[in-house]
Amino acid sequence: MNKPNSQLKKIKWRCRRGMRELDLLLGYFVEKNLNSLDSSQISALEQLLEKDDQQLESWLIKGETPDIPALTNICQQIRNNAALYF
Repeated sequence: MNKPNSQLKKIKWRCRRGMRELDLLLGYFVEKNLNSLDSSQISALEQLLEKDDQQLESWLIKGETPDIPALTNICQQIRNNAALYF
């Protein structure tokens, strides 16, 4: 999918969090995968980035599962990506 440059910049900026661990997880994921995500995955990522750092830590670092299937899928993708790079 061809995403507007402003949308990509906004997503990259929103990946900068208050926790170093989240910065790394989200930053690597976005750097390596953002251009290959489809519109539903982009939407899920944007929805995920609206959550606070404590919630993201629970889902991305502690492995808890979100109640929303689309968020579950994007969290799994982010964790799988992290396994490749860390």
